[in-house]
Amino acid sequence: MRMPEEREEQLRERLALLAEAEISRNTDGPHGPLYHYTGAEGALGIASSGEIWATDSEYLNDPSEIFYGRDLIRSVWRDFKRSKKESSAVEDVIDSMTSVLCEKWAFTTYLTCFSKRQNDLSQWRAYSDSGTGYSLGFDSARLIANAGAFHLLQVEYHLERQQERISSFFRSLATIEEDLPDTSARYICECMEEVLLTFIVSFKNQAYSEEEEWRLVNLHSNGTLAPGLEFRATNGRIVPHVAVAAREGDKPLLPLVSVTVGPGATRGAVKSMEQALTKFGYSADAVDVISSNIPFRS
Repeated sequence: MRMPEEREEQLRERLALLAEAEISRNTDGPHGPLYHYTGAEGALGIASSGEIWATDSEYLNDPSEIFYGRDLIRSVWRDFKRSKKESSAVEDVIDSMTSVLCEKWAFTTYLTCFSKRQNDLSQWRAYSDSGTGYSLGFDSARLIANAGAFHLLQVEYHLERQQERISSFFRSLATIEEDLPDTSARYICECMEEVLLTFIVSFKNQAYSEEEEWRLVNLHSNGTLAPGLEFRATNGRIVPHVAVAAREGDKPLLPLVSVTVGPGATRGAVKSMEQALTKFGYSADAVDVISSNIPFRS
């Protein structure tokens, strides 16, 4: 059974608007620079190559990455089902798709992380060789404009907001009239995949909230190697990554607008970074190089 074309189009438009409204809550902005914390080796590699590495999420510092969002969606959906006396045909589709996305995870997630905070002590300690590294500032609009298949998402940390967003999405889906034919299931599944994957890759434990993170994300289906897949050895592990080549023009230059030298860096670090940027082709007028003003003993 196929629904009339007009009704089918109305359903598709309704689901598209629902997906757009939810996803826009993680993509609206940012308005201003974003900062990537890294050590000296990473800073030189990024500035010289015009590439930022996006790492397989399984190798990031937060062991709950991806699992956190999947577990939360499952929990909210279980509570939603308990609140209903009986399930509708639409809810059966939601139940099946939630299981597919959250329990039979079929993606590898590549991430590179940024912060709204330029000079943050906790991130100096965690991500920049104990404060001796660098905070690289990027023009966010130009960064995403040249990031290819990557999407820039704001991380949501607040548990109650996360739960309400998931619940609200499920409620909106559940209001679809029950007499829709089977062909409508495909449109519901497409909407769910788009929204729930956004939740999964952008919801994070609130213990990390002070980082004010934005992230470039690329999801690749398991079963084939991601285009441009490379590996590096880090702390005794072989770590997969792909490059975000957000270059502008013919030269391997990123939309870099500032470099902040860490509070534990040695004397002369500002000068050597300025020289390195000049050698790599960056204009001294376009990139401010400054020292962190945080009192710090490494």
